Amino acid sequence: MKKMSLKTRFFPAPAFALALTALLLSHSTAFAAGLKNDSELGVVLTSGNSKTSSSDFKQSNSYGWDTHFFKLGGNFLRTTTDGTLKAKNWGSQLKWEEKISGNTSGYAGLGVESNPFAGFNQRHSSDLGLKYSIWNDEEATWSFEAGYRLTIENLVVGPRRHLRFLRTFTEISAPLNPNVSGKLSAEFLPGLAEFSDYRLNLEPSLSAMLAKYLSFKVGYRVRYTNQPLPGAAFKTDTAFTTALVAQLK
Repeated sequence: MKKMSLKTRFFPAPAFALALTALLLSHSTAFAAGLKNDSELGVVLTSGNSKTSSSDFKQSNSYGWDTHFFKLGGNFLRTTTDGTLKAKNWGSQLKWEEKISGNTSGYAGLGVESNPFAGFNQRHSSDLGLKYSIWNDEEATWSFEAGYRLTIENLVVGPRRHLRFLRTFTEISAPLNPNVSGKLSAEFLPGLAEFSDYRLNLEPSLSAMLAKYLSFKVGYRVRYTNQPLPGAAFKTDTAFTTALVAQLK
């Protein structure tokens, strides 16, 4: 019988997020009371006629106090088939929100991601805008964001590019029954220099509670680029994921 093994190299950002969570939790009970953490891990291995391995990891840490809100996240995906790399991408995001009045907040964010199969080695993004909470309680949330994004892309083929986008984003989360909840996020990025150079990101998901801090999640991520980068064969990248989620809040 052949022994299967999965070798995965994680980008440092998710590991940093996990370390930050441990540090914050150990700092003080009062500080940890405002902390939220979501850790997702999905792994798929097959053998026999087809040998594949796939790993998908997402980490999100947030902390809010008074009128301030801080969020740090990271993600990593890697897939191989018969030892050949078929997909690999990672990302890390940092976001700061400050409540202005009522349900309105201002936000600033920084992000870096990589997806050579989509045509870029690194993509650096800086965000600035406003967020409005349409609905926010213990069971359901719905928010809308609008702002500006500056993006710098280091391409696999071609020179570095500087791009400017308008950014709109909405996310809604609500329970479907006592043990199952749903979430939908959508982001639309029309280009300022050329509107036809727009991007669209969608992610619907369902989560079912298994235990107090553990749930099972099924999600479908869609990343659409109307003008694909050099080296990218398709306009749309999709990923269907299943994962175990450890949640602290």
